[in-house]
Amino acid sequence: MDRPLAKKKRTAKFYAMAVGTPAALALCLVFLFGFDWDAKAIDRDKIRIAQVRRGDLVVDVAGSGRVMPFGVEWVVARVPGVVTKVHAEAGDEVREGQLLMELTNNETDVQLAQTESKLLEARAMLSSKNFELLSQEMQLQSAVLQTQSSYEADKVIYDSYTKLMDTDYSPISMLEFLKAKVAYQQQEQLYKLSQSQLENFEKSKVAQLDEFKSRVRLAEHECDQYRTYVKDLKIVAAKAGVLQDFDYKVGQQITVGQNIGKIVDPQSLFVRLELPAMEANKIAKGQTAKIEVNRQMVDGVVTRIDPNVKGTTIDVDVRLTGGTTSAKVDMFVNARVIVAELKNTLMVARPAAAVENGVTQVYRLAANNSHAELVDINTGALSSNEMQVTGGLHEGDSIIISELNGLRGAHSVRIN
Repeated sequence: MDRPLAKKKRTAKFYAMAVGTPAALALCLVFLFGFDWDAKAIDRDKIRIAQVRRGDLVVDVAGSGRVMPFGVEWVVARVPGVVTKVHAEAGDEVREGQLLMELTNNETDVQLAQTESKLLEARAMLSSKNFELLSQEMQLQSAVLQTQSSYEADKVIYDSYTKLMDTDYSPISMLEFLKAKVAYQQQEQLYKLSQSQLENFEKSKVAQLDEFKSRVRLAEHECDQYRTYVKDLKIVAAKAGVLQDFDYKVGQQITVGQNIGKIVDPQSLFVRLELPAMEANKIAKGQTAKIEVNRQMVDGVVTRIDPNVKGTTIDVDVRLTGGTTSAKVDMFVNARVIVAELKNTLMVARPAAAVENGVTQVYRLAANNSHAELVDINTGALSSNEMQVTGGLHEGDSIIISELNGLRGAHSVRIN
């Protein structure tokens, strides 16, 4: 006999499960269809996030360079030689005229001795020639005096005879008068001749002495030249300052024209910066600069812009206007040249791929900061660390400024 099936009583738990299951299923469907499965995932601790703010944007161009001195005085060897004594070291403060190094050069010493000997010989020959010409001059002067005396005596006789001949009863004969006249005329010619010989001799004397004097001058010039060479074997400081790049030992060979060091003024310094050539159009003389010297910011001003581009950089000289004792020659420094200042503008930390006065793509964080969306923003001026925002973002928005090379332009990212 078949037994009738008894109906089981349904409990409240059953009804709750019946009602809850469709709701849970609906939530799962919403999650499955609403979740962005194409979004890339990134770790929060591996990215940098910056917030858009309003303020004053200082537009600058950043670079690095080295501290350099004004008016470098190079220490140059004027003669070759071997180092025999070193009286200073790199880093020493030296005064003008201070002895730095001594060289020796045997060939120069020998040449100086030879030129001094030639000078003595030339002077002796000049003295001998001068004595010889003086003796000849004295003889000619004596001849002039003798002929002058004879001439004047014969002239007196001739003049007397002339007066006597004019009287009515002359005590002298015509023959004696003519003899006196002839004697007078002969002595006059001899006197004039001796004077002419003396004058010609004085002219030739000057020419002959000039020849020997020129030999002496040539010997003196050669002697002075080798004396200078010997003097230059002692290398001295041409100015006061700090000696640099000066490291030599006894026995080292020095060549002529070799730069063996430099002297700088530690109080007169400037910085030669290497700035990006693509931003060279922003740089101008007179712009202010901030130089970081041993974690201390020192003011400066742009004084020179090199017109030639070196690869991707351009040299810019900045004179230090702020006082500092930390700056040393050849010290490596970082610097920023201030090119403009924008008042009360939207700005944010600059991403690596930022475009000046154009459109830049950035990842903007959502309100819950759990994901970010790729958006286009309008940018204005770029500074070394920040950029101006002219559209696409609002004050308080946050963006990712890290380089996200692995995302390949994904529309959105999840932040874990």
